[in-house]
Amino acid sequence: MPPFRVLVLDLDGTVLVSGRGIPPAVQDAVHAFRSDGGHVLVATARRVGTALPYVRELRADLPFVAENGARIVHPDGSIFQTHPLPRAFWTAFLEMNVPFVATIHDENYIFATESWGWRDYRGYPGTHEVRSPGDLRDLPPPTRLVVPQGVVLPRNGIHVYPQPDGTLHIAPEGVSKREGVLRVLRLYGFSPRQCLFMGDGGVDFPLFLEIPWSAAPRDALPHLLHYARCEMPPAERAGAALLLRSLGVAWKSP
Repeated sequence: MPPFRVLVLDLDGTVLVSGRGIPPAVQDAVHAFRSDGGHVLVATARRVGTALPYVRELRADLPFVAENGARIVHPDGSIFQTHPLPRAFWTAFLEMNVPFVATIHDENYIFATESWGWRDYRGYPGTHEVRSPGDLRDLPPPTRLVVPQGVVLPRNGIHVYPQPDGTLHIAPEGVSKREGVLRVLRLYGFSPRQCLFMGDGGVDFPLFLEIPWSAAPRDALPHLLHYARCEMPPAERAGAALLLRSLGVAWKSP
């Protein structure tokens, strides 16, 4: 059996199927891993409120990384750490009048234009549409910002993550899924070599470089499949469950 004690899991596209949730087979496999003494750490782009139900379904015991590292949260929902975007960047950004989704205090604020409607974000609890970016000027800077690709941003104090869905995820400089995961591992006395990571998106790439034992679903970004130690079936086929039940199959040497 591979020598790992911590299962580090992305949600969307890895263990979570859009519109269907986490397949029961995946839940059962992760619960069995926990029963055997393993630990589970979730790392996701989701905001806290939409990630927490899945963290609980998986019975994750370690603090989880939300909003691509901008927030680290205990499994009971209490906030451990928060890293908002710099105030100077946020003030300059609001003057640009471009479409965005901003996460502030675990609420999504949407500014849409005719060219970008953000259909995927509408209809969720805790989501508000604003008429003008200036409506948010008196609120704190967001912990997560999503804009369409092609937007030219002021680069003071931020990091930009292109996504396969045609968006850019904006995080504070030095904040990422990778940094969040490493912070939690250090806090609990684990090293990356004691982990198995499963992910599928662009923001996951640094974790494929950091964690020797890694797996990606077959429909992940191609360069992630190149760096993953194992390729697994997609989330729709409960690939994570199949992998956990047949460890040692198709692994490359780290």
